[in-house]
Amino acid sequence: MTPNFKYHVVKAIQVLSKFEGALDDADAYKLLVSHEINITDAKEILAFLPTAFIRCMLPKVQWADTFLEYEKLPNKSQLQLVTKRYDETPSYLIIRELTDDYFANAQDGKGVVKIAFRSAEYNIMNPILLNDPDLEPEEIKLSDVVVNRY
Repeated sequence: MTPNFKYHVVKAIQVLSKFEGALDDADAYKLLVSHEINITDAKEILAFLPTAFIRCMLPKVQWADTFLEYEKLPNKSQLQLVTKRYDETPSYLIIRELTDDYFANAQDGKGVVKIAFRSAEYNIMNPILLNDPDLEPEEIKLSDVVVNRY
């Protein structure tokens, strides 16, 4: 994270919420970088902002406290899957704080949806909810998702 991370998160929320059209991950990354968001910050933002948004949008879901991430083994080219906690991840904590602020003042429901629906969690839950429209959010319990910051 750069010293301007908070500013970059706010800017990313503005850019992503106002963008018209569909964006895959690569295009979203290019969009953020084209708006002068640092490369490292853009990766962190795209890894955690949609998750923070979907969690605020659906607070009654039983969200996992942890996520999985691949890390290189020391002195090797191999990767291992490591469990990490959201509440111990500085970039997520900053993003969550700014997301909470955004939700407290949000006037644009479409912007919320544009960001929240980018999350892996939404893509996991959507077919479940479509198959069982009577399912209550508190009945949903998700396991860890794999976060890709690269």
